[in-house]
Amino acid sequence: MELVLEMSKQLASRPARLLLLTRSTQAPAASEAAHGGVWGFARVLRLEHSALHAQSTDVSRMTSAAAALASAGSSESELAFSGTTCCAARLRACSVSPGARSVAPGAYAIT
Repeated sequence: MELVLEMSKQLASRPARLLLLTRSTQAPAASEAAHGGVWGFARVLRLEHSALHAQSTDVSRMTSAAAALASAGSSESELAFSGTTCCAARLRACSVSPGARSVAPGAYAIT
């Protein structure tokens, strides 16, 4: 993390592309979550230093190095490889189905 922070400081003054490569931080099982903070840091970099074009790529133990490095040219800001499968976050608008229950009024906390 210290290395990423120092490199980010040095690159912040000029447009660059920064690929933050992690291993198994996004895997649903047997993840190495200790390195998951790099993804949060990359999100902050994208917000505060958009000229860096910070990209997070997570690879599983079964992913080839070539596939991971090829992701550097992608326009996606976050990618996760599991073997030969590549996943990216997608948000889409959806409508409420007619049979859906409504939420009762009140205060809610989502954590």
